[in-house]
Amino acid sequence: MLKIVLHATTVIPWQKRWTQFFVEGFKKHNIDIEVSSSTQKVDCDIAILFGPNRWKNIEKSGIPFIMVNRKFFGKEEHVAGDIVALSWDGFNGEGYHCVKDIDPNRLAKFIDIENDIKEWQLDGTEYLVCGQADAGRSNLNLKDWYQSINVGNRFRPHPTKAGTVLKPLSEDLVNVKAAITLNSTVAVEVLIEGIPVIAMDAGNPLYGNVGHSVNEIRFPERIPMLTHLAHCQWHHSEISNGAFWKQLYPKTGNKLSEFSV
Repeated sequence: MLKIVLHATTVIPWQKRWTQFFVEGFKKHNIDIEVSSSTQKVDCDIAILFGPNRWKNIEKSGIPFIMVNRKFFGKEEHVAGDIVALSWDGFNGEGYHCVKDIDPNRLAKFIDIENDIKEWQLDGTEYLVCGQADAGRSNLNLKDWYQSINVGNRFRPHPTKAGTVLKPLSEDLVNVKAAITLNSTVAVEVLIEGIPVIAMDAGNPLYGNVGHSVNEIRFPERIPMLTHLAHCQWHHSEISNGAFWKQLYPKTGNKLSEFSV
């Protein structure tokens, strides 16, 4: 029997809420999980980590882990969030999401394909630099990364760093030729809005499908790419009913950064 420890801080509302979903989901597979708030390794076969920031010591411990992180895209109904991305041994582009069989209808569960995916904007003249809360797992120092970008006509801060309420993303993308990103999931939102993305770190969820410098602006086929990403994220009902585990276990496949359409 697998021993699984879920690391969560249940005083944080979203983590308390999602803990129950995972407890219910694993019970569907006759697996009881232990819930721990420890930031240190607990002896187990698999650790489930809620978010990428608090549990770095566990990531480094060598125990196989599944990261529960924010969604790549999609409308949500609940203030605590209804969708999360799940990946083995890393998150975003550096994680293994174990996508196997593709359901062509899954994308429509998260987005209105006809109305939400905008036409490519081809007449922009400026670059937009998308700020981050931190550098993620990039080897780059965030300050050094900002300084290395010498073509950014505009800057959009990360919501946690903005200090004020940000204007809608679509407004910041007016007259934008391409958006420069490191590894933030904002890259997916930008691409849906019809703006080419430059991804400068393999942790970016779009890394295998977009350009990596201002000299490499690409217009990838978005439907198959977004459909693949739709298989990397899960609604809470799919956690509670155990559906996620059929895809995630055992760990298979390649990192998301190695996927290309």
